[in-house]
This record gives sequence, C-alpha cells and structure tokens, in this order.
Amino acid sequence: MSKQIIKWDKSYEVGIEKIDSQHQELVRIINKFISAKSEGKEMSVMKETLTNLVNYTKYHFHDEEEFMQHEHYYKIYEHKAQHEILIKEIVQILRDISNNKININNELFSLLKRWLLQHVLKQDAAFGKFYKRKNNPQS
Repeated sequence: MSKQIIKWDKSYEVGIEKIDSQHQELVRIINKFISAKSEGKEMSVMKETLTNLVNYTKYHFHDEEEFMQHEHYYKIYEHKAQHEILIKEIVQILRDISNNKININNELFSLLKRWLLQHVLKQDAAFGKFYKRKNNPQS
C-alpha cells in the first residue's frame, strides 16, 4: 500500500497563526494514522491515533468557533453546522473500525485527506479572508 501522506502547503494557510498551527497538527495526526497502517502497526495503535484525531478535531473546532464568535463572523452558524457534520462522520468511522465494519484502507485515507483539505481550503479559507478584510482593510 502506498503512503498517502498529506504534505503541508502554504496554500492551506488561512492567515491566522493559531488556526494554521492547529491545522498543521491535524495533518500531523492524519499522517501518523496513515503511517501506522503502512508500517503494519497494531490495530490498537491505529484506533488510538484515530481517537486522538477525533479529540484534537473537537478541540480545534471549539477554538475556531470561539474565535469566529469573537470576530462576529457572519457565517458562524453554517460553519458550526459543518463542524458538527465532520465530527459525526469521523466518530462514525472510529465506531465502524472498532466494530470491524470497515477496513482501514486507501479509501479511508482519501476520505480523511479530502475531509480535512476541503474544509480548510473552502470554509476556513473563507473565514481567513473575512478576518483579513475586517482587520486589515487596506490589503
């Protein structure tokens, strides 16, 4: 199986240091999960890594939503709804893996990558632009 490691790219940055740093940590955890599978690690290691991903994602979403609230982001409710959907999806994946309903494979890795990158590149990037316009109107 080929590794499908996510390589961090500056184009993923939203321009808010704390959020960008947390996004990089999410990428690191997903990469750890992908590497664990390709290195033949025990199922318990992969489940633990996925659990860490769920927990860190919840932490990140909470932080991000508080920041959006503070900045009076006009699409905060849409964004929160998107976060809730993403959390439910990843929790379901973890549940399915624990119950041996799905295999850990390239399809799952692609889903995790798509989930993270699409959210960051679309929803979070939109907030980054809002934040930049609001706090730096000359740029």
